[in-house]
Amino acid sequence: MLSNEIIKSNDILVIHFPLDAKVIDVDKKIISSISTPENYNKTIILDFSNSRYIELASLVYIISLLTKRSRDNLETLIRLPKNKNVRDFMRSWNFPNATKEATGCYFKNIVTSDCHKYFGENPELVYQKYAGDTFFDRGTYLQLLKYYLPIATFYKSLQSFTSLLALDEANRWKGQVVTSILEKHLQGPQGYFSARIVFEAMMNAIRHPNANIIQTASHFESFPNNKITSSKKAKFLQSSLSTDPKKSKTGLFTIIWWDDGKSILDTLSDAIHKGENINLGTPPSLFTKYILQLEGTMGNKIGSPIQYDSTYIPDKESSKELLLLSAIFPGITCDVKGKKLITHPDLGKELPEKITDPLASSASYLTLPGMGLYLLVNTAVKIYKGEVAFRTKHFFMNIKNPPQKSDCDYSVKIRTYFDQIPFLGNMLTVRLPLV
Repeated sequence: MLSNEIIKSNDILVIHFPLDAKVIDVDKKIISSISTPENYNKTIILDFSNSRYIELASLVYIISLLTKRSRDNLETLIRLPKNKNVRDFMRSWNFPNATKEATGCYFKNIVTSDCHKYFGENPELVYQKYAGDTFFDRGTYLQLLKYYLPIATFYKSLQSFTSLLALDEANRWKGQVVTSILEKHLQGPQGYFSARIVFEAMMNAIRHPNANIIQTASHFESFPNNKITSSKKAKFLQSSLSTDPKKSKTGLFTIIWWDDGKSILDTLSDAIHKGENINLGTPPSLFTKYILQLEGTMGNKIGSPIQYDSTYIPDKESSKELLLLSAIFPGITCDVKGKKLITHPDLGKELPEKITDPLASSASYLTLPGMGLYLLVNTAVKIYKGEVAFRTKHFFMNIKNPPQKSDCDYSVKIRTYFDQIPFLGNMLTVRLPLV
């Protein structure tokens, strides 16, 4: 256990986080602080003491960092928020146990000693309005909090990382309680969510080489004019989703997956450098255009947006940014022969009469290799009007609908953390507006 009294200040690095600890800001803060090997190798204190809001994605991000540094035999400590509502949110979402499951370290051993007074402050887990219950009655909310929202962990050593795990997880999101909520509040049928988002996200994580742990969590949050949302928090929630706020009258549903496997970027790159074919080829009906904006570490724009389309085939000379972009193209895969291809049995059968499905005319192609991430992005962005984000290695990629006047299908930004400490594994975040 770290003792602040006996360790010199130059042996530790304290990273202070803001009032609203959004994942994009947490990421930038950490990256800029540990940009050198000298700083990375110090004992690090992640100081959330002043934070009055911590985004769920920030908690998952921190678990990835703690896991990486634990494997590097480096000490990392957390200074907990002074705000009890935020501490209760962390408890309610199983953050202490999820941290132990990923790192093998007891949570009390990675919390600064001045925060030990918070342990045992609740005789039992209490019902917290902060956690986001504005849409539901208390009974419904408690069921969500018990079965769906907290961070869930899957181990390869205990559970086979196969399509059965992905199917079980998709089926979990077919439960009556959550189905009724998603059908009411999402801008599309619930069946698409389980078959095209949950299943494909889990299969994406399962397919990553060397993945030994997968974690997933979700969160419902309210927008302005809902009874418990402060103006500052509401402003953040609106800015978290770049779709038209007029179409997001109720709030935001976020679901996250993280795995500790090989980066999706390296998986494609290795296949290309081995001379393997990664392009299945797709019909004209799946032709897709993307407008790409590159960004620097602090979010500064690099050059002007450039348009690409799904006919682009990455090769050994392609930049890493274009390689990452191509991962969401239809037909791009390391398994063009489909030897490991598994699709959800409901794919193409999920209530298409309720919506205008842009892929309806190409339904026969959805079960071909290389369609998983394309299908996930299409469903989240085009059907549910949301956004998808990837964090892996030195990159962050966000995909959303383009401005109305654009003739492109997707607007993409890729932020590059040049020569920084790489992110461990792959983190996929889906944000969907609620109505």
